Parts: sequence; C-alpha cells; structure tokens
Amino acid sequence: TTLSDKDALLLTDTGIRIISSNRKDIVHKKVLLLIEFYNLYHRTPKNKEVYKDVNIGTFLSSIRQGNTTLSDKDALLLTDTGIRIISSNRKDVVHKRVLLLIEFYNLYHRTPKPNEIYKNINLYNFLVSIRRGNTTLSSEDKKLLIETGIRITSKKRQYTTHEKALLLVEFYNLYNRHPKQKEEYKGFNIGTFLYSIRQNKARLSSEDTKLLIDTGIRITSNKRIYSTHEKVLLLIEFYNLYNRVPKPKEIYKNIKLGIFLSNIKQKMINLSTEDEEILLNAGIKAIPKIFKEV
Repeated sequence: TTLSDKDALLLTDTGIRIISSNRKDIVHKKVLLLIEFYNLYHRTPKNKEVYKDVNIGTFLSSIRQGNTTLSDKDALLLTDTGIRIISSNRKDVVHKRVLLLIEFYNLYHRTPKPNEIYKNINLYNFLVSIRRGNTTLSSEDKKLLIETGIRITSKKRQYTTHEKALLLVEFYNLYNRHPKQKEEYKGFNIGTFLYSIRQNKARLSSEDTKLLIDTGIRITSNKRIYSTHEKVLLLIEFYNLYNRVPKPKEIYKNIKLGIFLSNIKQKMINLSTEDEEILLNAGIKAIPKIFKEV
C-alpha cells in the first residue's frame, strides 16, 4: 500500500511503525542506539529494556538468536564496542572464553573472583556456569582447563597434607618463589597452606618438613626471636626514646614490651644479674621498686 506523504507523516508522528523493522537503515539506527546505550551505562540492555523509545533489549536478543541480520559494518561496530552479538553458548565462543580463562589463570595464578571482569568478559560467571553444568565444554576444552589446574567441577578435591606439600614444592620449583597469600595452584589455595604452616596451624610430618626445607621453602615465621637480654636492651631504648615505660600490651619493634615488663614485675621472667644491673642503671624510675619487691 502506497501512502501519501501526508499520511506517512501522520502515522509516524503518532508513533506507528510503517516500514519493516528489519530494513537495513532501521537496523543500523538501532545499532547506533545500542552502542550509545552501552557507552553511557557500560553494560548491555536487559531483556525488553527500552532506550529512547526503542526496545533495544529485544533487539539485541534478536541479533544473538540470529533473527536479525546485521551488515558486516554493523557487526564490526558492535564487536569493536565490546557488545557480544552471538549466543554465549556457541562452541566457538565457549572456546574463546576458555582460552581467556586460562590466560587469566596463568597471569594471576588464581581463578577469577565474583563479578571480576577480564577483557570485557565476566570470567567468574563463566566458570561458575561450567561448574554447575550450565555451559557445555568440548572434550578439548575440558582437557585444557584441567591441565592448567582449573577446577571445572562443583566439588573441590580434598588433598592430604603430604599432597599439599608436594604441590608446594612443585610450585616453588616451577616459579622459583614462594606463593603469595591466597594464591592458587592447580585449584588449590597454596598460599594459605604455606601461611598456615608458618603459623604452626598445619602439622607437617618430619618427612614433609625435611622436603620443604631441602627445597628452600621457608616454613617459619618472619618474626625475629629476641633473647631476654635483647628485650631488656629494647626496653631501655624505648624508655630513652619516649621517657616512659611501655603501656600494657604496647608493642615496640614487634615486641610486646608492655607484657615483657609486666612479666618482670610478676616474677615470671628470671633476669640475669647482668640484666638486672643494666636495668637499675638505666634510670627507669619503676625498676628499682620492682627489684626491691623481688
């Protein structure tokens, strides 16, 4: 049906669409609107979301389902903007995301955190989708992820302490360094394991202890162990610096000097005659009274 210019204008002004929505010029305009929306809100529209009187949510869904044909130019415009225009479960798309996930894991030595974005892809949601069985992997992609050390099932593997120690040695030999706290390796939080060893929370067998030490892995805390004499000297140093004794639980150079002084007062620490003399000669007012009580 051919309309006069007057009737065509009347209908369009009323808001009635009078041409096919799949016409190339109309599709292109919607593509531009979609890009404008994405640049403004930094996300793709939700299903049925309307922007400037156009249901761009349904339009994007139609593109992804193959119901709306894009010109090469429009397809390039959308992909360059970062808008996904094909179904997220297509084999080629899944494979590309698998490669991105491996790239991320090799770069940061861990799996992505919730809502973490890497190269415009929510890799955390992608991994969760794999683990829940909502995204189907090819046998090739499964093998790639497993060999990288990424867990693709919902349940974590339970390692024995010895197996954990072997993983720690393997990590150290591979990267020639200690793992960072909370760093993952082969689906296991190896950084937390090493931290727990240093805090004496993980019990190692003598065999595993020897294995780690021989490999060059430090299994003790970084904290320096001070002798009683060194603590006495630190107490004097503190007094000379601040002209007072430390408060209860006060820490100085990683030493709880307040508790150390309290232990002296409560006769819980046996000082040598030399240390007693050093303290008495230091000019600390509280000290003579302490030793008089002793």
